[in-house]
Amino acid sequence: MDADVESIQTESGTDVVATENKTPENVKSEERSEPSSRSRRRRNAKAAAKARKEAEARLGSSLSSLSFDHSQESLNLAESHSSLAPSLSTPSASTSKKGKSKNKAKRQKSDPTRLMSPLKNKCQHEEKFAKALETREQILLEKAEKVRLQSKKVEEVRQVKAAALQQIRDNISDKMQRAERIREQKITTIKIKARDEAIKVDEINFINNIKSRNRIMDVMEKEQKVVSRQQILEEERAKRYEENKARDAAVEDRRRQQELDRAAKLSEMEEKKRIKVQKVEQHVNERLQQVREKARDRALKLFAIENAQQENRKTLQEKIQKKVEISTRLHEERIELKRLRAQYLRSPRPGSADSASHLPDVETSSRYRSHTTEVSPRKDKVMKGKIEMQVEINHIAARYEKMGKKLRTKLLKRDGPVEPVIRQAKWESGDVSSAFELLECLKYATGWGSWTAQITQTLEPCLERLAKQLVSANRSKDTMMVVELKRGILRIVEQSVGIIGLCMGGDRPTNVPEKPICSVYNLLYTLLAYDAFRFLLATDVFVGLVEQAKYFSELLVFGKTNGKPKVPVAVFDSCFKALEVMFRSFEHFCRKDIPDAISERITDFIRYFMTCGILQMIGRYHTLQLHQSDGKLPYLRRNFQFTTWISRLMSARKAAVTQGDKFNADLDCCVQYELLVFRDVLKSAPVFGSVTLLYDLLRLGRSRPRCLESCQAEIPEDSYRVAVDVVRMLSCVGNADLVPLQTAFRDLTLSIQFRHICSFLIDHCLTFLEERAYLLHDVVLLIGQFAFFSPEHQDIVHAGHPPNLLQQLARFPVEYLTVRILQDILLPTLIICCYQNRKNCSILAEEMDLNHLMLYIKCCEMNLWPSRTMEDHLRVALSATPRYGKMFKDHFEEDFLRYALENRFPHSEWNAAAAFFYQSSEEDEHLLNQPEEKQQDTKEFFEEMCLLLE
Repeated sequence: MDADVESIQTESGTDVVATENKTPENVKSEERSEPSSRSRRRRNAKAAAKARKEAEARLGSSLSSLSFDHSQESLNLAESHSSLAPSLSTPSASTSKKGKSKNKAKRQKSDPTRLMSPLKNKCQHEEKFAKALETREQILLEKAEKVRLQSKKVEEVRQVKAAALQQIRDNISDKMQRAERIREQKITTIKIKARDEAIKVDEINFINNIKSRNRIMDVMEKEQKVVSRQQILEEERAKRYEENKARDAAVEDRRRQQELDRAAKLSEMEEKKRIKVQKVEQHVNERLQQVREKARDRALKLFAIENAQQENRKTLQEKIQKKVEISTRLHEERIELKRLRAQYLRSPRPGSADSASHLPDVETSSRYRSHTTEVSPRKDKVMKGKIEMQVEINHIAARYEKMGKKLRTKLLKRDGPVEPVIRQAKWESGDVSSAFELLECLKYATGWGSWTAQITQTLEPCLERLAKQLVSANRSKDTMMVVELKRGILRIVEQSVGIIGLCMGGDRPTNVPEKPICSVYNLLYTLLAYDAFRFLLATDVFVGLVEQAKYFSELLVFGKTNGKPKVPVAVFDSCFKALEVMFRSFEHFCRKDIPDAISERITDFIRYFMTCGILQMIGRYHTLQLHQSDGKLPYLRRNFQFTTWISRLMSARKAAVTQGDKFNADLDCCVQYELLVFRDVLKSAPVFGSVTLLYDLLRLGRSRPRCLESCQAEIPEDSYRVAVDVVRMLSCVGNADLVPLQTAFRDLTLSIQFRHICSFLIDHCLTFLEERAYLLHDVVLLIGQFAFFSPEHQDIVHAGHPPNLLQQLARFPVEYLTVRILQDILLPTLIICCYQNRKNCSILAEEMDLNHLMLYIKCCEMNLWPSRTMEDHLRVALSATPRYGKMFKDHFEEDFLRYALENRFPHSEWNAAAAFFYQSSEEDEHLLNQPEEKQQDTKEFFEEMCLLLE
């Protein structure tokens, strides 16, 4: 309805505007827009005005009845009509000729009837127009009335809507107030319920506390009963022990008598056998002398022929050698660049190889990375820092490689071929002379092909007989003969080692002869066993032996079958066995007071052993894909043993600084420098990456969790031996210097791997205690070195899922808490792990009594158990642990020295440690604050407790 009213108003408004806007000025403006000329319009206007005047004059009487207003409107309408007439005329009328318009005007003027008809029509039109105006005004009034009524209805509707909206608002406010009241009531109810529940909880806690106290009292009563029962059992056990002891003594007497009878029979049999063997050897020597003479003749002839051929080949070899050296050098340079680039690309980095092409090549190991984290992009700064650290390590390695070469040149007496030995008269006969003649044939050897079958078959038994003669000569009383024989064998060994060193650079890939080389090494460590170390120290034997061990390791581990000589395993083992005997002699000699004449040479040898390259070879093992059935595991063990002996030499050097009450300042300076070299070499090797190698070898990085079945499974023998050597190596490194060991384990990934390895090995070794006791004891020793005065490492010991590493140590068999020889293994490690660490003490207190540690420290301080020899240790161990008869089969006397508390924990901290564990324990608190006059009673108390533990 509102829309209809508005449309009506709009239509009426437009009509009025249209009529009002048609004024004379608008008409004139419309006339201007017409295409007719101005003069014509003027003439038409004048004619129209003149005609109007004449009509008004004639019809004045007829128009008098009209009112003044109506006549005025009519006139206005007439004027408007007349003014619109020219504009509404057709274009043809407006364009009529001048002549026609003049004639028409004359006719109108002359005809009066024609003039009356327009006026009449005009009056009719005006009447119609006035009537139309009245009708229109009436319609407009009606429409206005309708619009007014419609607007009134609209206003009423608006008022109704406003009232309804106000009603809704009032309803909403009422609802909100009612909801607020309900909410307050509910909150009040909840508060009341919560207060009631809190009261109930307090009552329940009170009841539970009373029940727990009752239970504790019951347990204490039961414990008293158990203690009394144990005392009765101990008395019965003591009686049975006395009876068994008497019975064992009788058995021992009978066994001793049987041993004496058996020894008498064996001595008779040995005497008969010796006489028989002597006759056989005499017969064999006669035949061998004949064979030796024939062989000497053949060897001389062959030697002459080979000399002639050697002179012919020598000139050709020199030319070929120059070309080969140039091509080999260029090829090795290319291969080295490719290898370094490949190792750098294999290392973790944030971008591609092109993004880090401006940085130096880095030699990193894929095994040295974490096995538990995912590969993620790292920041550039962190990566650059690691690259700079690796570049520094490479610089350190290069510097010590140059140092090793300089020391080798300094230690060698000569660089050319082995010179012929001037022999004395007493050497002219026997096996010494035969060995020299055979070695003369190999004096200019350039490869393993020079060891012909005839030489190897003759030299091997000759060297074996020399070893036997040396053993038998040491039993005789003729010292001059022994000295002369040692000198002759010394020259033979020196020349043999030199010839082996010359053959290592041979061109032809001929296999290494097994038996004569093994005989040379057998003769060498036989010579070292009979006080010939001082004589060998002045020769080139030790340097040659180290070079040969490095050469054989390189061939067996990293060498290829094609184009490389094949090295027998017996040669490799004999070489490292001789190396081990040499190191044992070095260690024994370093613990003594070294004379000034050879002190410098021993120092150079120790530094050369650290920089010769065998220890650095461990870092290359981390790139190998090893597994438990790999044939390379026995060869890897030798390098770990080499590092172990280097660490033992450093420990011996540190012990030699303070001989008794003396302090050698010059030796201390040398040892401090050697320790710096040792740390840098361990850092650049990297030796501690062997932890990750062992972690992979034991398959501890698998996705499934560690379970009991995996620990009870038997480890392959080679993997077990590798684990023993790695753990022993790390332990000896810790004995020599704890700084590199604890610095390396600051890496979180390495420390976590170490914890997993120790946890796995402890479970496995406890399952097979008799066979794996040696590894178990070394693992316990290494854990103590790992946690030594390091709060971060002590926290790692109790980390992980239960049972953690500390709980595993506390759950060892009861013999490790009661037997002295086993207490020295376990208890010092527990002391180190828990000292100044309340968290570890609380964990350990749940498994055992802390007073054991306090009493053990006091017993060691009072020295109730004096030091024993190896035989005493074994006898005490077997008597205390009869069920573990094979536990100490692999132990040495030096191992028991390493286990002792005075060698693992500083003596200045013993009292503080005893007080700490005493305060941490929950019992005997009254002993803490005793007066001075009762100290003697406390000492007696400790002595009694120590006797009980024994």
